[in-house]
Amino acid sequence: MPAHIHLIFAGPAPALLEQGAEFRHANGLRAMVYDCLAGVDPGFAQDMHDDTWPKPLTLSPLWWRDGCWELDICVLLEQVGSLLLQGLAAHDPMLRLGREEYHLQEVRLGESTTIAEIMAVSAPASRLMVDFITPTTYQDTLIIDPLHKTKVSYPFPDPTRMVTSWYHKWNCLLGRMQQPPIPDAFLELLPRLALSRMHGETQEIRLGEKQRLVGFVGAAVFDVIGAATAPEELTTTLSQLANFANYAGTGVETFRGMGQTRAAARWHAR
Repeated sequence: MPAHIHLIFAGPAPALLEQGAEFRHANGLRAMVYDCLAGVDPGFAQDMHDDTWPKPLTLSPLWWRDGCWELDICVLLEQVGSLLLQGLAAHDPMLRLGREEYHLQEVRLGESTTIAEIMAVSAPASRLMVDFITPTTYQDTLIIDPLHKTKVSYPFPDPTRMVTSWYHKWNCLLGRMQQPPIPDAFLELLPRLALSRMHGETQEIRLGEKQRLVGFVGAAVFDVIGAATAPEELTTTLSQLANFANYAGTGVETFRGMGQTRAAARWHAR
């Protein structure tokens, strides 16, 4: 189903806030989504909360646009979208986030596609043009010694981590739908990916009271080196994943506003 759902809120006009402050309600907005799902199907909401796979929906920060507040929710499964819309209809329109009150005024359906349409994309890609709309980062576990490990963030438009993120999110979504995943053979394309151009910066954001993360915001172009000799099924899958990224986002914490992505795939001979 992948589809965007836009929530329009009335609320206090924004004050002058520090960079990244639009994420200050990330935890409260995530809780609101769980509340809406639980109001319709408590068991489904609890199962989604407890599982460790990437969640089948993403959230934007709460944006101030045209005199009101807007939240973009992208649902990746039809069941999630149906439950969420039912839950929003029954939910108290007054939402308290921290010390601030917001009133839900409108629910708008936005851009949508289907899993079948994404899988039907047949044009191979040798170039990806990606806008990282909100701070985007990736995390790995660094093992210091047998008793100590820590998470390390990579707030950089790294093509391998970016595409691997899409690949993992896509395969987890197919797993939820009990469909076969993209074959591991696709990963043979990763060494050919290269960052060609970029323009942007890193930004620090606060997720809740204590957690701070740094992510990349800006635009980047990635090329497949030697694309003409790459198997066409692999470059076609890359095109499909770029389409999917417009709904699933990139990197970590996409359920709390990070990793909002606009991606386009093209064939560009080198």
